[in-house]
Amino acid sequence: MQPCGVLIDGKTPDLPYELEEGIFKYLARTDRRSIPSLMRVARRVKGWVEPFLYSIIIRRWGHKAYNPPVNCLPKYAHHVRHLLVYYTQALTLDELIQHLTLCTNLVDVALWCAHDKEAISHALPTLPLQRFSGFIPHLKPENRQEDVSKFTGITHLELLDNGLTWPKLAWLKDLRNLTHLALVDRLDPEIVVDIFQNCGGLQELVLTHSYGIQHQEQRIIFNKLDSVQSYAEEWLIQADAECITFWERAEM
Repeated sequence: MQPCGVLIDGKTPDLPYELEEGIFKYLARTDRRSIPSLMRVARRVKGWVEPFLYSIIIRRWGHKAYNPPVNCLPKYAHHVRHLLVYYTQALTLDELIQHLTLCTNLVDVALWCAHDKEAISHALPTLPLQRFSGFIPHLKPENRQEDVSKFTGITHLELLDNGLTWPKLAWLKDLRNLTHLALVDRLDPEIVVDIFQNCGGLQELVLTHSYGIQHQEQRIIFNKLDSVQSYAEEWLIQADAECITFWERAEM
């Protein structure tokens, strides 16, 4: 069988170039295991499918899936769009900073690690972030007045901090594109009121605790956190963008 797109006796390709490209991209997106084989078909095909191989990176100690070698990061960094650091042991602080510095196309970052948040906060503002999961000091360090306008591209934000008060969250009102917010802390009902009063564009507030919150607000959704592992699986689902997202699942 003649491969798609290959010239036959000087004739035009079997399939239009755009259609051939679309087919290979579909294969890569729906079956990541096929990507290494697809990359060997032709140079142009490698250019189409290689980004899918590295678009999602999950740094988990002892796991190989979505976890390419760290020492090869400069070769594939420009393909990475989604990054989850699952364990502190998965990367050193220097390696994490290197990821945030070299992967300039990151739109989705989840930092569930205990690395120095002050050091990390210097690298995040340069990224075109749309989704972030982590702690307040990652975006707004405690010891300096940080302008969060650099993060106005964020639409989906998940904060893992405990002991939240409205003064600690007041900077959210400056995230003018924020539409989805998730909080894992147990909140006082007054804080929920403050959030909706000050974050005018908020479409959905996902809470893991419902204690004491009696509401008629349809934008509030309760979504119990079962385990960190299942939470990571939810993150991968939304990063892969092939199935229902974490936010949509919360609405069920």
